[in-house]
Amino acid sequence: MGLQNIWEVCKFSDEIAYGKLDMSKFAVELHSVLDGSADKTYTDPKLFLDNTFLTSNAKLMLKDALVRISRGEGQPVYVIDIEFVY
Repeated sequence: MGLQNIWEVCKFSDEIAYGKLDMSKFAVELHSVLDGSADKTYTDPKLFLDNTFLTSNAKLMLKDALVRISRGEGQPVYVIDIEFVY
């Protein structure tokens, strides 16, 4: 028995299913989130977390960021490199 294809296992959003994915949603400037001009995917915490899978590394970066904000300790800058192949 082989592995199933991703489209047999997952339910895709309409954006993906109909080829209308806006690639600009994958890049956001922090100032746009703070001033509310970013896509609602980034400004609505519930929507953001509903659409986000937190990996162990993402959880670590979030924890480190909260420590940095609350205590001024830890790494001030992260470089996140994510490749999307389409």
